[in-house]
Amino acid sequence: MKPKADILIVDDDLPGLRLLSNLLSENGYEVRSALDGSSALMMVAAEPPDMVLLDILMPGIDGFQVCEQLKRDPAFRDIPVLFMSARDEVMYKIKGFQVGGVDYIDKPYQTEEVLARIETHLTISRLRAELVRRLIELSALNNIANTFTTKRELPQALEIICKTITDLFGARLAFIALKGGDPADLKGLYGYERARGVISSANEITLPADLLQYLVDNETARSFTITSVENITLSEQVRAYIQENALEFGLIIPLNYQGVKQGILIVAKDESNIAFNQNEIDLAETIAMDISTAIENEYLNEQTRLAAVGAERQRLARELHDSVTQSIYSLTLLSSGWESMARQGTLADPADAFHRLGVVGQQAMREMRLLLHQLRPTVLEEEGLVNAIQQRLDAVERRANIDTQMVVRGNLEGLPHNIEDELFNIAQESLNNSLRHAMAESVVVRIEEDQGAIRLSVEDDGIGFDASKKYSGMGLETMQERANSIAGELSIHSEAANGTRVTISVKTPKETRDK
Repeated sequence: MKPKADILIVDDDLPGLRLLSNLLSENGYEVRSALDGSSALMMVAAEPPDMVLLDILMPGIDGFQVCEQLKRDPAFRDIPVLFMSARDEVMYKIKGFQVGGVDYIDKPYQTEEVLARIETHLTISRLRAELVRRLIELSALNNIANTFTTKRELPQALEIICKTITDLFGARLAFIALKGGDPADLKGLYGYERARGVISSANEITLPADLLQYLVDNETARSFTITSVENITLSEQVRAYIQENALEFGLIIPLNYQGVKQGILIVAKDESNIAFNQNEIDLAETIAMDISTAIENEYLNEQTRLAAVGAERQRLARELHDSVTQSIYSLTLLSSGWESMARQGTLADPADAFHRLGVVGQQAMREMRLLLHQLRPTVLEEEGLVNAIQQRLDAVERRANIDTQMVVRGNLEGLPHNIEDELFNIAQESLNNSLRHAMAESVVVRIEEDQGAIRLSVEDDGIGFDASKKYSGMGLETMQERANSIAGELSIHSEAANGTRVTISVKTPKETRDK
């Protein structure tokens, strides 16, 4: 039968120590004993017990000093210490609690009382350890969920999660291997080796390819542990790798989504660790489900992105026809007509004709620059909101001879991705309107942050419009939809001949900001 707990008794009174040892042994406890404080500290360091029963008055290091040393060491500070003494003095009891003891037992012992106190404090200790374990697990799961939420690129998220897994399990290494379209191929390999750090390239990972391939190709739908590689056909390279890294225990978890195997999660411990227990296996399977869901979401997002690319190409084709093509067509008609009039001597004001041709040509250039900018990949991924808007101003407005100004206040780092995307889109739509419809000569973009509240405004000095009326082609409804999607407040202020100001305000709670 498995012992109830491992208890270390420290007492220089040999008869009393034997009596207490026999009592605890008879009641199902594993008992170790030490006659002095120095021996007790060495025994704890070699193999920490579940509880220490500690006499106060001993030669050399007394019980208070032993307890103080245990509580200073993070590895031993949670071991419950019960003081024992024949001196029933209040000051002894008070000091015992001050140095970290959890209880005080008077000598001579009352059998029922001793057993009851030991069982009570062992239960409290186990519950505390279980609570700490649960809190650590919940924190890790929360960090993993936040990683998938805040990191734009899946490979980067998988690298961070591999490190989280090694820390959580005290493991030697963790790898995520994803299957490619061909079952015999690996699509991606991401990992963390405690001695080397994050590794994201298959060329950098020292885990042998045939071991990975064996594990990926294994059709087992459930998790399994490896405590011995003797029954697995592996190359000498694999066995050398296992020996070199002193790997003792492996946990293999398939990454499945709706019955489709996407890859595997590998966690390995070295000889300094103990084998994976059921709690760890259950936790790892929960993490694997999160990883599988994130991989599937990445696939769905990619399909959505491809569909959006097709829709964007169609939109650009329509705008090219509606704007640039129409301007060029107008140039052709005007130049052809005025050429005939000039040949007949009926063109009254050639200078005005050339001026009008120039105006139409400049408008065509503006439209073309705008379309070219929209065709370029967004810089949001690499540069963030402020730099993305600034690059837009430099690429389009300034080349169209529009004076631009950018005003930034507050901390705009770490904005949630959905908010950053929609703010940029609203700013870009507002700038498009200033360029196409307002005939503006200057535009000012302001982005301000105050205690998590973001306010972005785009203001021009153009011809303005009646904001109470509906206008086609200005994207006002789209801007409102974008604002609603991030729980933002959109306001548009415009007057004829007095310009237009578009403002979007949105709150970003601290917990949603990137660390």
